[in-house]
Amino acid sequence: MKKFSIAAICIILILLVMYGFTGNYFYNMALNPNKEKDFLSDNPHLAQSEAVSGKVAESSKLADAEFAKEHQPDEMSIVSADQLKLSAKLYENITMTINGLLSFMVILAITHK
Repeated sequence: MKKFSIAAICIILILLVMYGFTGNYFYNMALNPNKEKDFLSDNPHLAQSEAVSGKVAESSKLADAEFAKEHQPDEMSIVSADQLKLSAKLYENITMTINGLLSFMVILAITHK
């Protein structure tokens, strides 16, 4: 009986150590951002997208900064039913195209009949 309990404890300890090393291996392979992931380099389904390239990100940041300089938002805030102060920046579209104006006029004509 004593030999069986020692053998069972040894097997459990070996399994725990193996599970620890296996979990660490898969963490480093898939989730650790500091490790190189060689299995992703030759995958044809993971082709480089233009939307995530550095040039597109930089140009969108510049466009956002230029927009923020040209258009100043209106600050708005309300108090909700549970007494939280909700605040927002409102960018109002003051430019209306001819199609938008015609659509607006059609909607007004339909609603006022």
